[in-house]
Amino acid sequence: VLELTLGSYHALQILLSSNKLKSCIRSLLLHLARDTTSVIDATAFADLNHLNELWIDRAKELELLKIDYTEIVRKRREPFVFRSLHCVTIHICQKLKDTTFLVFAPNLKSLSLFHCGAMEEIISVGKFAEVPEMMGHISPFENLRLLRLSHLPNLKSIYWKPLPFTHLKEMVVRGCDQLEKLPLDSNSAKERKFVIRGEEDWWNLLQWEDESTQIAFRSCFQPRS
Repeated sequence: VLELTLGSYHALQILLSSNKLKSCIRSLLLHLARDTTSVIDATAFADLNHLNELWIDRAKELELLKIDYTEIVRKRREPFVFRSLHCVTIHICQKLKDTTFLVFAPNLKSLSLFHCGAMEEIISVGKFAEVPEMMGHISPFENLRLLRLSHLPNLKSIYWKPLPFTHLKEMVVRGCDQLEKLPLDSNSAKERKFVIRGEEDWWNLLQWEDESTQIAFRSCFQPRS
């Protein structure tokens, strides 16, 4: 079992050249404070068959976690390529705009996004639409238990339509003033109730699918200062 901290994208590429190391890695921290890489090919993580935890920290120049969706589906003949990935944390990546590659992580249990100033969407509808044959087959975050969104001032969307969030226990939103709608409807409340923590001013301005959804989730909210 291998847990590694890498200081550059180049180091990651070297690591991924070893089949033996790839099969051992369970946890990976990319600390990229001094790295000038603007694009990381997230497809590379698909070769880490036992990767449970991914942390990307201080990648200040990172703009895109690229993934060739069409190539992955064609090559693997099945959409889910990050089956072992359970926990993802992305911290201080000020130019990163989305994390659409996570639609291919069906067993994701925890997602934490902190201080990503350019983040506009968690899952980009535009990028997902590039693979129209997948649109009806993937429902992201089915196994998610914890969602933490903090200081994402340009975040406007988690997902473009309501999600069931069957296993979600807690959603924490802080410093996301542009996030005016959550991907929830009355069906999201049927399976189980979960806690939503956030600022009261943000909560009071949220737009809802309908009045019944707003009423259903009113008791879930716990204000935090």
